[in-house]
Amino acid sequence: MRLHTLEVTAFGPFAGTVEIDFDELGSDGLFLLHGQTGAGKTSILDAVAFALYGTVPGARADGRRLLSDHAPAGVAPRVRLEATISGRRIVLERSPEYERPKMRGTGTVKQQAKATLTWLDGQGENLSRIPDIGDAVKGLLGMSAEQFFQVVLLPQGEFAKFLRAGSDERGKLLERLFDTTRFGDVEQWFRDRRGAGGKLLAEQQKTVDLLAAKVAAAAGIEAGADADPVEWAHRLSAEAADTRDAAAAVLERAREVDAENRRALDTALALEQNLHRRTGALTVLATLTASEPDWQRLRSERDAARRAVPVSVVDLDAARAVADAEAAARAARAARAPLEEHDEGRALLAEVGDVPADTDRAVIRPRCEQWSAEVARLDDLLEQHRHVATIEADLGRVAPRRRALGDDHTTRVAERAALPDRLAAAVAAVSESEQAAASLPGLVAARDRGADSLGAAVELAALGTDLERAQQRVLTLHSAFNDARDRHLDIRRRRIEGMAAELAARLTAGEPCEVCGATEHPAPAVPAPDTVTKNDEAAAQAAEQRAERALADARTAATEISGAVAVLRQRCGDVPVEDLTVRHADAVYAHDAAKALAEHLVRRRAAVDELHRLATDLDERIRRVEAELADLDRRTAVLSAEAAEVRNRITAAVGDADSLAPRRRRAAELAAAATALLDARSTASHARKVAEQRSAGGRAPAAPAGLGGRAPARG
Repeated sequence: MRLHTLEVTAFGPFAGTVEIDFDELGSDGLFLLHGQTGAGKTSILDAVAFALYGTVPGARADGRRLLSDHAPAGVAPRVRLEATISGRRIVLERSPEYERPKMRGTGTVKQQAKATLTWLDGQGENLSRIPDIGDAVKGLLGMSAEQFFQVVLLPQGEFAKFLRAGSDERGKLLERLFDTTRFGDVEQWFRDRRGAGGKLLAEQQKTVDLLAAKVAAAAGIEAGADADPVEWAHRLSAEAADTRDAAAAVLERAREVDAENRRALDTALALEQNLHRRTGALTVLATLTASEPDWQRLRSERDAARRAVPVSVVDLDAARAVADAEAAARAARAARAPLEEHDEGRALLAEVGDVPADTDRAVIRPRCEQWSAEVARLDDLLEQHRHVATIEADLGRVAPRRRALGDDHTTRVAERAALPDRLAAAVAAVSESEQAAASLPGLVAARDRGADSLGAAVELAALGTDLERAQQRVLTLHSAFNDARDRHLDIRRRRIEGMAAELAARLTAGEPCEVCGATEHPAPAVPAPDTVTKNDEAAAQAAEQRAERALADARTAATEISGAVAVLRQRCGDVPVEDLTVRHADAVYAHDAAKALAEHLVRRRAAVDELHRLATDLDERIRRVEAELADLDRRTAVLSAEAAEVRNRITAAVGDADSLAPRRRRAAELAAAATALLDARSTASHARKVAEQRSAGGRAPAAPAGLGGRAPARG
């Protein structure tokens, strides 16, 4: 961006109109804006910022304060800036929002902000809407107002902070002022959104096309028959609605006819069902009338059977009771068989006899309880015998475990005794690596200094020729710039001298003169032979500017090379390249050797820590093994004592432990057989009594029924 002219009226501290020609100020390349506090230096920068963006930096952004307090009443504040931005020359003119006195009466009225943008190159439409002007300026400069104020118009407070800050703080401040990552993020977000939106639009369009094709196929319309799918879709919808309404009317009439037909059908079906039921009833009546004699005979047999039912029931109960008594007697005789296999059982059978009696319970129950008690006692002894077997199995498992623990204890003790020597060697290795690591920073610095000095010496030899060429180019371009400046000043002087002829060339008969206003032009000025035009002056100015930029670039390049040469001489100390090469090689060797040792420091420290952990683990392992061995010894003694005690108790009770199971089995069989015998004899005695009672009671019902006995009732 290059500023040409700035004109401000009633703006800030300027009560009247002030014009600044930046082209004249910047003819030497740079210019300084200076003055006392309150002289208006900041207001000039505010005017430039306001002309570009319609606002000013910081707290001065309130547009109502931009109107000068010293301006005459009614004078409108205005800023006019002519500048070249991105190769296009424009004129920006803005007037901020302000309060002016009313034309009539007292008070003020608000005047809205105004702005215009004029393209001096004639390309593009001039703008008068503030948003359009803002977009155009932002597009030309490539930055918003906030970015422009941060990058171009660095605030005074931020600049002072920048000067006082240290290197780190200064770097953070510059990063904050020039951070543009968020704009890249926003741009990427827009690209992503555009891609996603385009993809979604294509998918939706494909869906619409597919749906339109389906509708066309369903409606029987050929593809492309109608140019607008929406139009024929609406037409199809209307036709379908008409068809639907007509079909609904036909359906309603059909439903009414169907309802009448269904009512008639229901009446006919009911009549048919009644006729069918009448025919069946008549058939059943005829059948019953023909079978009347058979029914009379069956009734007589039924009455006789009813009289015989009580007698038959009693007779059946008596027969069933006799059969049950005989079965119970057989079961009682069969229950004797298990007891006959043992001496104790045969003795019991001799006491009770062959026929069940009421005294059986008093004789058999005590023997059952005796044998059951014997079974319980033998069960307890068997459980103790099994416990002894479990103890012996545990003792069998303890012995191998104790041998394994003894071997492990011997191995761990030997390994623990060898650890001090290994630990001393590992500590010595760590000390060696620590010394190498401690010397490494100094060796790195020495190596880097040697490399830097060597590189500087090599680079210095190459930059000498470049510096001479750059200085010679500065001299040449300075001479060319002086020539271009002299030519520009000469052309400007000649144009000013021929300005009267230039004005006279635009005079028209009858039209007022731009200078005196007269409509008659009796003696217009004639151009001199060496008169130049505005285009000649612009071309000379452009040539001067090009020469100035080339000279500045050449000076910058020469300064950079000269500074680089001075820095390189300071870095290498004017020592020969051969000596620096030897020094660098020695420094590299010393550094590599120390680095190789230092790289093993972590591993060697880990080895020492591992040995310490191993010693702790071995001590803990030895303590655990010794404790477990002692526990196993105590457990072996306890189990052995308990097994001996149980064996003695079994021997005292039964003599031989091997006879426990047979004796328990025999006692259990006797108890079960005696219990079964008691139950069978009790059942047989009860069944015999029931049979006798029912046989005696079955004779009474036969006489009242008119039967000679129970035999006719059975028939």
